[in-house]
Amino acid sequence: MLEGDEEIRSVFHAAAELVAEARLLEKTNELATFTRYLQLLHRLSTTNYAQIDDLFTDYLITGCEIFGVTHGVITQAHPKRPTVRAVHGAVAGSVEDPNAQLVIAERRTFSCSSSPQEPCENAFYIGTPI
Repeated sequence: MLEGDEEIRSVFHAAAELVAEARLLEKTNELATFTRYLQLLHRLSTTNYAQIDDLFTDYLITGCEIFGVTHGVITQAHPKRPTVRAVHGAVAGSVEDPNAQLVIAERRTFSCSSSPQEPCENAFYIGTPI
């Protein structure tokens, strides 16, 4: 075997070890994030709230963390206009829920990656009857 071949083999071996370490670190971080989310969900399911608005706020803050968004709103549907029950983060303008009518009419969970009326990057909507 030539000396150059051994050097090349050594470099490839070192590169393979670095790739394996990077993958292990990535999987470790994913597991830590998954564990964190399970802890948050467990806390939500085992906490007794004195006020319903405290429950809404805690669920909203937790949901924002899990979904990786900076703000969110929980609204309660009414025939004339939705009532804001909880707000987390900065919400510009008035809080309207144009998709709520679909949730109410079909009595099912609805989600989309952006509002059809106000398309914007990195936004999503989740609505469900409760």
